[in-house]
Amino acid sequence: MSISAYVVIAAITVLSLAVFLGGDHPYKWIGLAMIVTFDLLVLLPDQAFGGLKARAPHLYLAAATTLVTAVTLLTPTNPWFVVLFFVLSPEVMLRFSRQTGYAWIGVFSALTVIVFWVGGGGSLGMLFTAPIYIAGYFFFAAFATQTALANAAQAESARLLAELQEAHGRLQAYAAQAEALAVSEERNRLAREMHDTLGHRLTVAAVQLQAIEWLRLCACCWWMISG
Repeated sequence: MSISAYVVIAAITVLSLAVFLGGDHPYKWIGLAMIVTFDLLVLLPDQAFGGLKARAPHLYLAAATTLVTAVTLLTPTNPWFVVLFFVLSPEVMLRFSRQTGYAWIGVFSALTVIVFWVGGGGSLGMLFTAPIYIAGYFFFAAFATQTALANAAQAESARLLAELQEAHGRLQAYAAQAEALAVSEERNRLAREMHDTLGHRLTVAAVQLQAIEWLRLCACCWWMISG
């Protein structure tokens, strides 16, 4: 949940204390209980309530929506409690598909029109302010959607960068192995050439020595015969 959601919840909670405790409201304890229940329901992690928020998100949001509507109807002259729908609007976009999320935004909008109609006693004066809140729902929903897309794109970029770095590391390792193999092959080639050249020269030298020895023997024999 974003910081703005925490700010909205904190502000509405403080204002509810002023509304319900500042005067002789007949349902002040019920209203405060609803606000506290909403705060706990929204702020606690998905693992709370037996994982209800994760396992049954529609049920969780229906409960939160009911609390917002009920506490707003308790104070028909203060319909700004529907500001809490600003908190739920991004959440429905993050928990559901875009179509389902905007369907929930439609529910919030319809309930806003109803509570403003009731708060205005059926007059159109207060009802004309409802579109301002409804526009806020769609704004927060669109902002949450774009933020989620940006985060997903950033995560994908980070994943691709990690894969690229890993591939680069493997390529460097392969290059080092290829260089070592090339050096080893070159050493072996030079060793073979040296071996072949030295062997050839030793063979020629041995043949020449045998020829010299044969000539020497022939010369000695000739000298003995002629002498």
